[in-house]
Amino acid sequence: EKYEHHALMENDLRIPTNYFAAFAASAFLGVIEEWLNEEVPETPEKIANYYVRIILSIQRYNEKEGTP
Repeated sequence: EKYEHHALMENDLRIPTNYFAAFAASAFLGVIEEWLNEEVPETPEKIANYYVRIILSIQRYNEKEGTP
């Protein structure tokens, strides 16, 4: 199995790259799906801002928990 280095590999949490990519893609697609299902959707810029904020919150959580 091929593994690439990312934060989820720390502490022997080895995850094959294809599973990590599938998880990340489905999470991002879920946000798009939710956006498209809204009666009055946010602007694309607002959704992009949400993506950035989600990623930053995950990064901050990892830093707080000691995961690089």
